[in-house]
Amino acid sequence: MRVNIVGFAIDDAKLAATLRHWTDVAGGLYFEAQDARSLDASMTAATRPGFTIVNAQNQVVAEGTVGGEAVTVMPGTYTVRLAGKAGRSQQVTVKPGETTAVAL
Repeated sequence: MRVNIVGFAIDDAKLAATLRHWTDVAGGLYFEAQDARSLDASMTAATRPGFTIVNAQNQVVAEGTVGGEAVTVMPGTYTVRLAGKAGRSQQVTVKPGETTAVAL
């Protein structure tokens, strides 16, 4: 199970750290929102599936959200894994100075 949490107007750093820890344990993401605009953006992002990018040693080198901001990795060959979709992955090669898009 993956748990995403949107913290709205959380002024307590300890509480925010606890919420972030829960999402880390559950393989999800923590989003902070301070106003209606950021709450809307956070809720949209929280409902999108996440992905991880792993290297040949199976180490996570980047994480992101489908349709979210682009992630930057060094040139090389990676596997992109869609969260929550067993077996949904794709191997990609990132070349220097190029943008690589993945469709799963």
